[in-house]
Amino acid sequence: MDQKKIILTYDSIANEYDKLYAKPSCHIKELLNYISKDSVVLDLGCGAGNNATYLSKMGYNVTGMDLSDNMITIAKNKKSDAKFIKGDVRKLNFKNDSCDSIISSYIFCHLSKTDVEKCLARFHDILRPGGMLFIESFTGNLGEITIPEPMNNALTIDFNIMAQNDIELLLAANNFKIIKFWIHDDTEFGLTGIQDTCIIAKKI
Repeated sequence: MDQKKIILTYDSIANEYDKLYAKPSCHIKELLNYISKDSVVLDLGCGAGNNATYLSKMGYNVTGMDLSDNMITIAKNKKSDAKFIKGDVRKLNFKNDSCDSIISSYIFCHLSKTDVEKCLARFHDILRPGGMLFIESFTGNLGEITIPEPMNNALTIDFNIMAQNDIELLLAANNFKIIKFWIHDDTEFGLTGIQDTCIIAKKI
């Protein structure tokens, strides 16, 4: 996966992305049933900061992280107490047992299976005992694909569309127990074989 190209694409569509995804994720309220108001939350792949801003205003201690400079700039301009930093999910330097919940927003679909497994192992280290993981990703059996960027057809974007079962197996292998999951067949791509998947899992 060409990460530099992916970053440049997200930088180019940051304003459009913020407008399209202005509301918090549809299942994010479900996560709140499992974490207390004083929880420390990492929002990895925070994009324009809509989930992080929402959680911060709800009283959570939130740090959002993304690789897109333009996304981070937009997120910082929103009125909340959330902290926003630039960073790579493959190179997390947070301390072990330092947070209560991690949100992984459409990161896995831009990573190789090997990198996904490494991320999950690192997530497990960073989360406190019983910590919660909220994953959003596109799933299916398409593997690595390159498609026109839906918000700007002059650009293309790379995805690795992993099978949902593969993600479930990687979660189990890295000592996470799935609590809830949702699958929606409709995505903005209009491609057969891609689902929008959300998973809540617990560190065990």
